[in-house]
Amino acid sequence: MQKRRSANKKLYLIYRNYFLLILLFFLFFILGAFSSLIEHKGVSYVPRAIYKVQNFFLQNGPPELKKYSFIVRGSSRYEFKLDSQFKNLGQFQIAVDSKSNLYALERQTGELWYFEDSNLSKGKLIRNIYQDMTLTASQHINSPPLAMDLHWAFNKLFLSVVVETKKCQYLSLIYLTTTLQENTPEKFFDTPCVNDFQNTIMWGGRFTSNTEKLFISIGEQRFDRSGFPKVNLSINNKLPINVFGTTLEFDPTLKSWEVYATGMRNAQGLFWDFDNKLLFEAEHGPSGGDEVNILEKGKNYGWPMETYGKPYNTKFPSGKAELNDAKDPRIWVDNELAKFGAKSGDHQKFSKPLFSWIPGVGAGNLVRVSQESPLIDWRGDLLVAHMSGQALHRLKLYGDKVVLDEKITVNERIRDFIVDDKGFIILALDSGNLIKLSTYDSVRK
Repeated sequence: MQKRRSANKKLYLIYRNYFLLILLFFLFFILGAFSSLIEHKGVSYVPRAIYKVQNFFLQNGPPELKKYSFIVRGSSRYEFKLDSQFKNLGQFQIAVDSKSNLYALERQTGELWYFEDSNLSKGKLIRNIYQDMTLTASQHINSPPLAMDLHWAFNKLFLSVVVETKKCQYLSLIYLTTTLQENTPEKFFDTPCVNDFQNTIMWGGRFTSNTEKLFISIGEQRFDRSGFPKVNLSINNKLPINVFGTTLEFDPTLKSWEVYATGMRNAQGLFWDFDNKLLFEAEHGPSGGDEVNILEKGKNYGWPMETYGKPYNTKFPSGKAELNDAKDPRIWVDNELAKFGAKSGDHQKFSKPLFSWIPGVGAGNLVRVSQESPLIDWRGDLLVAHMSGQALHRLKLYGDKVVLDEKITVNERIRDFIVDDKGFIILALDSGNLIKLSTYDSVRK
């Protein structure tokens, strides 16, 4: 009898332990599912916890772990090696100056970092831009003040920041001169202030430049929510020009500007190709229809009248029901737009994109690799960040035709990236990682 009781007790303990293990696993799964909805610095707590564990082992583990702390998948053709990695996490907008030094602006906090010769293992905090502008950093993810881009040109460091007042939001364009640690940020342009607080992510704000002009993209601020056509939105109550959904062209003195091209939705990529003297642009479409365009002065690229995309589904992305929940993709999101003849599915009347993706990919920054680049196999190719696709896409061009779209998997959302003159690829990721990569085929002088 005693032996039977002992056996039953052991069996009970085994079953109890199994039950507790299953219960613990279930609770962990439920907790993980809920916590993944909560973000900290733009990243949900599950991957954030993983990064914390990784960082612990990277700081205390063997040298080989420290050196190769980030692994990018690449593609079936390319593998990458890690050159350097910044130890601090943050969502950075990045720029390289004429001497190959890197600047990184943390878009939530306003901290500006400097890396000599783009060596990410040795970062120096220069200043806090938001404090200099008497702005208070937001405690909420993707809420103003929010840096949209950083760019080096004409011996100045340019930045675009979304600023919010009690009544409205606007995009502010600012520059710092070469004495980056001392001088006061100088404002040279503000968009009209829009009282639609759902549009924080629709500001564009991407810079590029050639030797004569500075270019900046301005998002269109959701025509389906804030009205079309936009009226009574002038600059300083003087110029009755609608700057939303455009790319602007500035003189290097920053004293004069004009609209370079129109018809863009939310341009997250802008790049001047010095080899061919072309201005490339990448933008978010609605539900699909993300585009790459070659912008020509005075041309209209269709939005919101035409797109290869389709209307959003109900309650996406604003959380409120769309004004026209149409199942027919050729009926527009907003009945007001339909009155003006807007449609989806083609580009018959306006300038057509170089390339477009369906479903949407979250097209971000883009770079055309120089013909002199050490990345021999990529010379003349167009690299486009896919935010939602967590990848770089390499578009091979022959003339004005795209003949190859190669996906280079990164497995993290790319906030910004640069291909420098030495053939290094610098990636700023929404996970907080700032990394510098190279391919095994690049040839450096």
